[in-house]
Amino acid sequence: EFLIGAEDIDHFGFERIWGFDATKQYAIDLVEAISCTDIASEANPPRPTLRSLAICYVVPSNFQTEQWWKAVATTVKQHSQLTSVAFAFTKKKPVIAHNMAESSLDDCPEILERLLVAIGGNRNMQRVDLESVGITPNDAKPIVRILKKCKKLRKLGLRKNCLGHNGALFLAKHLITSRTLTELDVSNNNIGDRACIAIIDACNDHPSISSLAIGGNDLTSIIIPHMKKFVETSSKLRNLDMSYNFIGRGILPLLHSIANSKTLEEVNIAYNSGTESCIGAIKHVLESEPPCLTELDISGNQLPPDTGTVIRHAIKNNSTI
Repeated sequence: EFLIGAEDIDHFGFERIWGFDATKQYAIDLVEAISCTDIASEANPPRPTLRSLAICYVVPSNFQTEQWWKAVATTVKQHSQLTSVAFAFTKKKPVIAHNMAESSLDDCPEILERLLVAIGGNRNMQRVDLESVGITPNDAKPIVRILKKCKKLRKLGLRKNCLGHNGALFLAKHLITSRTLTELDVSNNNIGDRACIAIIDACNDHPSISSLAIGGNDLTSIIIPHMKKFVETSSKLRNLDMSYNFIGRGILPLLHSIANSKTLEEVNIAYNSGTESCIGAIKHVLESEPPCLTELDISGNQLPPDTGTVIRHAIKNNSTI
């Protein structure tokens, strides 16, 4: 009840709440209170100044919860001053967990459709995080619509979905339509090498993208020439996450490019099947002391036992990491 008529609600976050039942009336009342749809007859008090909404891993996207998510989509649509949204559905535990966004017979596709339409209709949106919401190649068009319609968009996060090869190619083709975008996260989307190359090249041609995350996409060293070009030629790239792939020895030439970067601040190449052949390149990065690099994650690679000693000596005079 304290939400009704409130004028100073800036952020509403609802994340990983155990026992919340979206089929109950109290759940509908909660969303309607945020949206002010239940007090239209009470002298029309001012709508809350809600600018950020996060509902993550609380409610599944099935037919039983459709009305609740419909109310959430209405909230996004009505609050034109919203600048940030984050949604993630709870899902049944998959039989195969690697890189898969499994769908269930209980899933209600209309829920995601409504959310995407509502987000795309908000011209002030700056940050969109859609993690584990079941995005497939068929949803690439409404995602591109968000890129086109949200003229102030700065971040697009699509982690843990199933955009796939075709969806990623379509996204890459239209990435330039959002010239304000600075952060793109397509980690864990079953993209593969060819579509990822298209994403990398699109980011390199983009006027403002400075952060790219492509982890967990079964990528190999095939992408390295394109990633090297991106690192070497971009004057904007700040953050790069390539973790949990199968780059292997391809890490070596990429590290040499990172060593010469004037803009990179954070690089994550953890769990990429890197071997002892990469030690010299890691040492090169640390001793070259790139001016902006503050974080280099190489954990989970197959490095020899003396790696710690090599790093300790190489980093001794490094003043940034």
